[in-house]
Amino acid sequence: MLAGRLARLALIAAPFVVCAAFYLPTLSGAFLSDDYAVLAALSDWSRDRHLVSGLLAKFVSGLDSPSNYYRPLTFVSFAANFAIGGA
Repeated sequence: MLAGRLARLALIAAPFVVCAAFYLPTLSGAFLSDDYAVLAALSDWSRDRHLVSGLLAKFVSGLDSPSNYYRPLTFVSFAANFAIGGA
């Protein structure tokens, strides 16, 4: 019974472990230039006290000029990091 649960847990955790191992070397790198546009937008929305509404609006539409890209999981990830640790 316990061995079956451990095997099931290992199967569930395996993709996350592989993904973490794959991206581990990138954690020491710097932001790319287009990442700063997201951070600036989050900072502006937070300062104007509409972080959640700004995030939700851009989640469905993407970022405006000059970046013009749509990366919803990036927005959510950066927003969570921003909410926890600030800019």
